[in-house]
Amino acid sequence: KQWYQRRVRGDDWTEAEQRNAIITTITLDVSGKHLKEVPKTIKNFTNIEFLYLSNNDIKTIPDKFFQFLPQLKWLDFRHNLLTRIPPAIGNHRELRTLLLQGNKIEILPIEIGNIPTLQSI
Repeated sequence: KQWYQRRVRGDDWTEAEQRNAIITTITLDVSGKHLKEVPKTIKNFTNIEFLYLSNNDIKTIPDKFFQFLPQLKWLDFRHNLLTRIPPAIGNHRELRTLLLQGNKIEILPIEIGNIPTLQSI
């Protein structure tokens, strides 16, 4: 699993492998960028499958966030300032992994149980 994550990020790929990977897997890593909010331009990248937003200062997830990212499989929101997850997450059909450790979330929305593909929180 660690190998897969490292490979998805392209840490040790050749230039040709990186070009080919962009075609099949879209990853965006904006971890540790001191973001105060989810970048508004993310909604333009509807094919993102792996999104890393950890180690920022994000307080809220926009209500339509999950609607804009229908292909999302891996979401890393660890170590932010989140207090809630929008109930619309329950409408997502591809999300497999949701990482939320290190936030201020006290309760998850019941709708999270509607995601048929979710394997780990």
